[in-house]
Amino acid sequence: MGSVSVVTCPRCGLGNTMYLGSSSPCGSCGEPLTAPGAEPSGSAAAERSTPSMPAASPVTAVKPLPDSRFRSLSRLGRFAVIGFGLVVFVNALQAAVFWQRANLIDMIEAGEPVSHADALGNDRLVNGLALVWLLAFIAAGGVFIWWFRRAYGNLPALGVPQKYSPGWAVGAWFVPILNLFRPWKMTEEIWRGSSPDRTDGVKEDIPRPVSAWFFLLIAAGAISRGSGTAETAGSLRWVVASMVLSVVSGLCGIWMIQKVSERQGRRSRLVVPSNL
Repeated sequence: MGSVSVVTCPRCGLGNTMYLGSSSPCGSCGEPLTAPGAEPSGSAAAERSTPSMPAASPVTAVKPLPDSRFRSLSRLGRFAVIGFGLVVFVNALQAAVFWQRANLIDMIEAGEPVSHADALGNDRLVNGLALVWLLAFIAAGGVFIWWFRRAYGNLPALGVPQKYSPGWAVGAWFVPILNLFRPWKMTEEIWRGSSPDRTDGVKEDIPRPVSAWFFLLIAAGAISRGSGTAETAGSLRWVVASMVLSVVSGLCGIWMIQKVSERQGRRSRLVVPSNL
């Protein structure tokens, strides 16, 4: 004889005595009822009552290379982001002012009247923004290279060997021709070596914003130099194009600085003392 249970009808409220796992209509209103199934016994019951725990993902400890020291990028990264943001803002203003200057030249060449106040005002904006940009660029560039040097110098402390000496993290930006590819190779090292999930032998893809930061920077410089020194409406619009590329490059650079700083911070928490 099987076990029984009392099943209350949801329609009329009558209690119906039924065998476990059986089905029958309610004795009062005919509503179809189903009794719960029999509870498993022994080990099966214990298995059901104990929820299965997901397997913990393994955490790989990171052993630093000898004579290495990790230095946080957080504060320096914040200053670099502020510097990049200022340069991006000034570049955007310059693009608008240079576009206006190209339009004024178009008007003069077409014989349309251009007031002295408009021409003089544009001159002052161009010269003033050029000075502000130069100061912002020097400050932001200095802080960024400092950050870049520290990010590259941290790799041994994160258990990652370097392909170049840390001094190249500064010098590579100032050597003609070399500055077109060496900083990029070091950027690849920094990005991949900063990954908290880095696996030896597996090459991580470089995200598009990181690639865009460097290659748009190179393209903007090439367009600016190729626009020539003659101040024509056409050449000024090429200058505007280079400034727009610089703005996009700067925004991608901000993203990269934040991500690398965060990734190195996370990887540094996996470091174990080298004597263990």
